[in-house]
Amino acid sequence: MFEKITLHTPRQFVPADLNAGDWASLAPLFDQLEQQF
Repeated sequence: MFEKITLHTPRQFVPADLNAGDWASLAPLFDQLEQQF
């Protein structure tokens, strides 16, 4: 059943080692997103 599931694509925008509990590491990502709009 699960052998037919394809591997996911690694994250591209959010770093894999991001500490989501640390605002100092999250804030720059929100700033980048805001600039895209």
